Amino acid sequence: VIIVPYRDSGDDVWLPKLNRVQAHFEELLAPRGGRLLVVEQSDDGEAFKRGQLLNAGFLALASDWQTEVVVLHNLSALPDA
Repeated sequence: VIIVPYRDSGDDVWLPKLNRVQAHFEELLAPRGGRLLVVEQSDDGEAFKRGQLLNAGFLALASDWQTEVVVLHNLSALPDA
């Protein structure tokens, strides 16, 4: 499982990166039984809380714990395409 925290900031920077990550990893993960978990923060006017989103994603997996590997991803590490 790859957990990706996300919030749409409305500036057309993050959604294209998320779409690239989804397309790439779903192609790689699906044949191996893996999955991509996107945890999205609402547009609540608060600062982006990446750590809390990662924790929430990890806890969501705990109810269905058949996962051997959990990867925490950071969209800001991707170069712009």
